[in-house]
Amino acid sequence: MKNERKSSSLFVQMFVVAVLLLVAAPNLLAQSSTSSSSGSSSSSGISSNGSVSSNSFNFNFRNNPATDYNPPPCDFQDSFYNNVGISTSSQGNTAVTAQGVDSVPAQRFGFFRQTGPPAIFPSQVNWVVDNTCTTRDTVRKNIRILATTAGYVDDGNGSPTDFISIIAFLTNQSFFETSFTSNPNITSNPNLNTGPNTPFPFDCSVVPVPPALPDSSCVVITNGNGQVTLPATGAAGAANADAVGFGLNARNNGPGNTGVGPLGTSGLGVGSGQGDDMQDIVSNFEAYPALRQRLPNGTFAVIPCGSLNNANNAPNALNPGLPVIPIPSPVCFPVNSIATPSLRQDWRFATNRNAIDGSDNNVVSASVFGNDPGGAGELANAGNTIVNNAPYGYFCDDLLGMWINTYFWFTQDPGVSGPCNNGPNSPYQTVAAVEGLNLDGTPIVKTANELNNVLEATGCAQEGKIDFSGNDGGAVWLICPAIADPTNGAISLDAFLDQVRRPNGLPLDPHFTINFFCLQFFGQFCSSLAPSQVSAAQSNGAAAQSAAAAAPAASTSSSN
Repeated sequence: MKNERKSSSLFVQMFVVAVLLLVAAPNLLAQSSTSSSSGSSSSSGISSNGSVSSNSFNFNFRNNPATDYNPPPCDFQDSFYNNVGISTSSQGNTAVTAQGVDSVPAQRFGFFRQTGPPAIFPSQVNWVVDNTCTTRDTVRKNIRILATTAGYVDDGNGSPTDFISIIAFLTNQSFFETSFTSNPNITSNPNLNTGPNTPFPFDCSVVPVPPALPDSSCVVITNGNGQVTLPATGAAGAANADAVGFGLNARNNGPGNTGVGPLGTSGLGVGSGQGDDMQDIVSNFEAYPALRQRLPNGTFAVIPCGSLNNANNAPNALNPGLPVIPIPSPVCFPVNSIATPSLRQDWRFATNRNAIDGSDNNVVSASVFGNDPGGAGELANAGNTIVNNAPYGYFCDDLLGMWINTYFWFTQDPGVSGPCNNGPNSPYQTVAAVEGLNLDGTPIVKTANELNNVLEATGCAQEGKIDFSGNDGGAVWLICPAIADPTNGAISLDAFLDQVRRPNGLPLDPHFTINFFCLQFFGQFCSSLAPSQVSAAQSNGAAAQSAAAAAPAASTSSSN
């Protein structure tokens, strides 16, 4: 009975939230855009469960292949996971013992979390079975993701334009394969013939010549590094037995010669043999979960629980003006859940990296700084022009769209006077004056400059990664691909926005909300639309949420 009353209370609260959104819709983005009244739509397009029919709106882009061409996000096939170095094992029931993305701790969409967070209404589901996913892209599974999580782009401006899909949580290093092959015909080492997709190998007899798509090859992962083993009679010849990485895990290759024939001999072609594995690649792409530090009893915890609760992270070690606390501190905030209700602000995502081979055309040219004989800045080619290319490209090398979580927190209670908030020029006030306050009363952080140069440089904030073995109980890495281009249909009409909300249910940052609605109903960011379209997107989005709040609880389904 107690649980029933709790569920009923939650439903009423969520219904009130939707009504508030409907009332507030015309003013959701008042601080950044002016909207005229009305729009070319009708609330009759909202079904009883909150889904939207494109035929009920004059949103012509949905019916035009020239403007509705970007597919919505779907999960990947198991074979794709395996070929890029991630296990799909279901073994293990704890964060420490879990061995793959199909395990309970990973909570992979398609097996787990169809209802409940990030969905906010009982009628909403986070994913649906959709066989068109595989029809559009053969490396995609028939699980389409509806829960669309908001995040700031780590571009220096903190743009509210990143939308991602949190598909699974990786809680320890066992998720990264150390032994796998996609070719069951390899007999040189039978122990390599492991992995769920061994009955469905890639065709090892044909090696596509660039720029043909790398959709065939035999993938072998040994000792944590991937290699592509080509057949002796194949296009590349027998000399390529330990060749340059070529195929779906071209960046996940092991050491060896660089191959001959169409793959070239310079070692600088697609996926040169550097011995990088997927964990190395993912370590370059940081997601920043901002966990709540205000505990249920009102206490502000200045240090995380678990392995990060150590002397190096003690507030007074970072800023001598801060109070001394016992280490390990019994007053700490948990790191075992990054579900949206546990966050104090929306995510930040660092997709701004470069591809290892320059294929993203995001190369930075600069002049080398002056010669410094004998010093740290000494360079043999000082004074010449160099090319500076970051290690990897998110949309080029991070094929599963993975992230490593960098947890960040504040070291002083905002309600207590101290070096971090003692005046308008203090670190807290400096950032809050620009970005506002989060649910804890500390500043919202949108950029690396705010976190690194204003807050961490003064000891008012700290960041860290949780234990790689899983002992902290939380997500170390994420299978969480960003939508490369959320325009032109990528945000489906049945998708919903997962974002941090205030206690009254309204979004902490309404810029995410209105951008999502503009993309959903018109296929473009609000900045590209007319004021009347922005207004229509606001009203229709709020109406859809109101209908979702009033709808009955959703039934669940399975991909199996």
